[in-house]
Amino acid sequence: MIFSSVVILLVMLAAFIPKGNDVFFINGHNSPALDTFFKFATEFGNGFIFLPVALAFVFIRYQYLFITLSAWALHGLLVWMCKDWLFDKVKRPSAVLDKSLLHFVEGVNIHVIDSFPSGHTTTAF
Repeated sequence: MIFSSVVILLVMLAAFIPKGNDVFFINGHNSPALDTFFKFATEFGNGFIFLPVALAFVFIRYQYLFITLSAWALHGLLVWMCKDWLFDKVKRPSAVLDKSLLHFVEGVNIHVIDSFPSGHTTTAF
């Protein structure tokens, strides 16, 4: 109940924030420690996180393995469908906003299209 209330509040707030200001706000609060943390944290969204989970379920219960692999496949299919059909060619903020005003983390590849929904974010959650 609390989670859904927070989500509703954030969506309502987002309606009043001019497009791009949210990116500048979040991007402006950076530090070398946060850069390092998020550079490695983004790797959890690569999908490989499912492999150790699936391997552990081989030894625990095959039913859990089937559920995990099904969730992995369904997740990938839904993200692909959204990116290629619903939000085709939607540009990321880095493609639209002035790059000189943004902070970029060295060694992190920045994509400019097909950004929604974020595969890394959906995998991490």
